[in-house]
Amino acid sequence: MATPGRGGADVGREQGRRDARIEPHSDVLADGTEGSTGASSGRVDFAGLAETALPYLPQLVARWLPDGRQVGAEWIARNPTRTDRRPGSFRVNLRTGRWADFASGDRGGDVVSLAAYLTGMGQRDAALRLAAALGIRATGGGGHVVAR
Repeated sequence: MATPGRGGADVGREQGRRDARIEPHSDVLADGTEGSTGASSGRVDFAGLAETALPYLPQLVARWLPDGRQVGAEWIARNPTRTDRRPGSFRVNLRTGRWADFASGDRGGDVVSLAAYLTGMGQRDAALRLAAALGIRATGGGGHVVAR
């Protein structure tokens, strides 16, 4: 599985997307500071978090991309970070977590990079917010993201 922030996922034009944040339900990647994992420093296990979050991906994309629909193993939706008139070019593989916008060329390898892309957050911030939303905590010592 790709490790975001280490060259494993190309999140595309993430920096220019800060003003195009989606507004997911309040408990999943909301813009507020609620749901902090308590890990403001330390190493985040991106691959472990992505693996832990993968079974929840169908519920997550239903919240993050509510106008989409499942077709086979993919979630097909409009890309909320750009003007996208109809679903089709933005797809998320629900089995692997890989996602792509075939119109813009933006793509990534897992649920963490998808969360970062859709919210305009950095990989680390999106990972910590995702961990909090899923009830996963960051440990004190090394700061690794682990399940409770």
